[in-house]
Amino acid sequence: MVEIPVPKAPGRTLARRICVALAERILSGELPPGTRLKDCDVARQFGTSNTPVREAFRELARDGLVELHPYRGCVVLSADPGELAEILEVRAVLEAEAARLAAPRLTCEQLAELELLADQCENAYAAGEPQRGIAADLDFHWGVVEAAGNETMARILRELHARMRVMCQARIATLPASAEPTHHALLAALRSGDGDRASALMAEHIASQRRATAAGSQERREEAQETYTT
Repeated sequence: MVEIPVPKAPGRTLARRICVALAERILSGELPPGTRLKDCDVARQFGTSNTPVREAFRELARDGLVELHPYRGCVVLSADPGELAEILEVRAVLEAEAARLAAPRLTCEQLAELELLADQCENAYAAGEPQRGIAADLDFHWGVVEAAGNETMARILRELHARMRVMCQARIATLPASAEPTHHALLAALRSGDGDRASALMAEHIASQRRATAAGSQERREEAQETYTT
């Protein structure tokens, strides 16, 4: 088995570095949902003992990327359409408030970064690359959350965003085209410092993604039913 080097990072423990390396592989799709991670195998890959690997597994579980089972061990979480809908409901509430808080605080540099991400998202969808578009969309939203300056809110949303990335990896081939996000109206409200308008636009933006995802799930159920009844 090939040993995977763990990059040195100031201030990070070995367990945290392993956690970050595994998270990157999960979020990239290299370790798809349902993959079982054995501590002994991962320890050999990273050239270390089982102890920091088990600690890394616990961190991944706290971040919502894996589940720990008494007999199956550590398993990359699978996508559940019902959970995705619930995550979007919670995000709509929290990120609407994040937009309200961020509007008067965003710097010119932060606004420029958000504009770049908005363009990247739209360009990715236009090029037929939804995976890249989803990544840019979540990065845009995370930029707003960070600008809000509420650490408790950020901690909750960090886990939800991580779950979204994993679930979108699993559902990438079946995400509806109508889920394509648009950000420029929201960006204009943020740039003007209008917190109330930014909040309303953010809530509607995420709600529209939830509706599009639900519609896509219904279409797939109907297609599956038709397949098995014809």
